[in-house]
Amino acid sequence: MRKIAGSPTFWLCVAMCLAARYFALEDKLLPTSALCLDTSSYYIGDLPLKEALCQFRTLGYPYLLEGAKMLFRTSEPVAFMPMVHLMMLLGAVWGFYGGLRQVGFSGWLALAVCLGLLYSPVMYNWGNYIMPDVPAAAAAIFAMGMLLRVSGNRKDVLGWSGLTAGVFVAYQMRPAYLFLVALVPLLGLLLRWRVARERAEAVRPLAHGAALVTASVLPFLAFCCFRLVLVGHWGLVSFGGYNVIGISGQFLTEPMIPSLPEDLQPLAEEVLRRRAHDPLWPSIDPDDGSLHYQLREPLYNRTLWTHFVPAMTDLWPNQTTAEVNAKMSILARHLILARPKLYGSWIVDAYRAGLQRLFEMPWTTWPLHIGLCFFLSWALSAWILPDGSIKPPCRPAFAFQVMGMLACMFALSKLLLIVLVETPLPRYLDAAFVFLPALPGIFVVAFIERLSQTRSLLLTQRPEV
Repeated sequence: MRKIAGSPTFWLCVAMCLAARYFALEDKLLPTSALCLDTSSYYIGDLPLKEALCQFRTLGYPYLLEGAKMLFRTSEPVAFMPMVHLMMLLGAVWGFYGGLRQVGFSGWLALAVCLGLLYSPVMYNWGNYIMPDVPAAAAAIFAMGMLLRVSGNRKDVLGWSGLTAGVFVAYQMRPAYLFLVALVPLLGLLLRWRVARERAEAVRPLAHGAALVTASVLPFLAFCCFRLVLVGHWGLVSFGGYNVIGISGQFLTEPMIPSLPEDLQPLAEEVLRRRAHDPLWPSIDPDDGSLHYQLREPLYNRTLWTHFVPAMTDLWPNQTTAEVNAKMSILARHLILARPKLYGSWIVDAYRAGLQRLFEMPWTTWPLHIGLCFFLSWALSAWILPDGSIKPPCRPAFAFQVMGMLACMFALSKLLLIVLVETPLPRYLDAAFVFLPALPGIFVVAFIERLSQTRSLLLTQRPEV
């Protein structure tokens, strides 16, 4: 019993049970009664694959709902979905724990990191909504765990398979995770370099990089080719035009209409007519590049769903989602090319706003402050100890470098993809910063190890009576 109680794996299982109990007590395992306009769009029923690929939702969450129907033998799986979300998160954390152990983290360090993932704000804030935010985040966490695993063992077949599956499922759940396709090769090479340096091994960047590209990029390209053959559209889903028009549509002015393609000029005129009669549309100059971002951000949904989508429906009522998306993509491209400075200003301001909101979120503020205190205590302890031969433990330093690299690159790249096509909403930011609250746990373990070393030193230096 004592051996089991001293195992970090045992305590991870205990923490998972406590996390499940905590979410249950907080009613996070019951579907929310709050209205979610996105939910209905994820039901595809018995649609054939070709028709399902024409929808403006990716296949991941609709098929997860269908799988829950079969698993729980019900036609309404809504009541079971929060539990499914939690199970996916717990499984992802378990996979991430295994990845940390593979690169050389001690059990306690890996446990400390995973505790920050278990009480994820993604699960707490969005777990009981019937939306793919938690499953997508879980798939991304699992993929990062598998990336760590193959960084520690380049011949791990299960790790490569898990990495490929995790990345694919993540962007099939939420297209906002497409950044993983580019992130995995870059981050994977950096992680492999750091692990190889720690172990004094050869990196072999060409072979490892080729394997990473095969795991992340090739499945995406294969899916896009498959979709092109089946529905005649290249891309993950027919929704990119919808996203970007919410930004670029704000740049539209009457003098721009003659420069647009002739078939899209009636759409632009109808949008401007609706905007002129919209009592909630502020009196602003769309060409004003100095216009504060906080005034533009609320106009995103209004531009898309109140002006452009109804105008498209009125003008072309019989067109498919893919055809509507194609027209919006073309129009958005023309508007951005006509106003590149405004689009660049949006990207910079939205990115800055997303980073600012990180430190406004209570779930990130207190762990970062506590972690900073432990870090300062750990760093100073190396200086004030009486015996200069005692050095800070290398494992926590290595652990922080690996996790810091992963957490920061994950957050910054995901935030960049978000602001390119839409606004940095809280549910997107929760997922982008999901690894950051796990960092302070490393300093906690390092501090405890420092205290343990100090105690051992004092005991050994105690004069004999």
